[in-house]
Amino acid sequence: MIHGRTLNLSQLTLAISAAFISGTTAAQSPDANHETLVVTGNPLQMTEVVIDADQLDKRQANDLSDIFRADPEVSIGGGSSVSQKIYVRGLEDNMLNVTIDGATQSGNIYHHQGRLSIEPELLQQVEVAAGAGRATNGPGALGGTIRFKTKNPEDLLRNGERYGAW
Repeated sequence: MIHGRTLNLSQLTLAISAAFISGTTAAQSPDANHETLVVTGNPLQMTEVVIDADQLDKRQANDLSDIFRADPEVSIGGGSSVSQKIYVRGLEDNMLNVTIDGATQSGNIYHHQGRLSIEPELLQQVEVAAGAGRATNGPGALGGTIRFKTKNPEDLLRNGERYGAW
């Protein structure tokens, strides 16, 4: 706290401040008056986006580009729904850990097609954690992770229904 103000500083600034303070206190006499400096910091927050079934319904998502339409960190490349590829912060989906209900999606479907084909109407939730960092992201998560969670059969029934058919 400097003259009644609290400072929020980054970790690098904290390290430089600590080195400066320790260097200046060693050069001063023990009788000198010292100001009290309290430095606080906030931990870095991971960027995580959660899209639930209500948001997907409101967006009327038909393909991957509709799912991630409102998220600026995720972009979709490719024309048709079968050739779409996911990019998180410019990194292609082969540098991401992409899972559907916990099952890792690896490899390509076919030569020029994307490696992920999913029906948005069957999704309950989509989680995107951009950037490397968490150990729980799993292997291959250089650019982050995308977790798709599909609906349970009960989620597809109306209230009070015990079975359904098309």
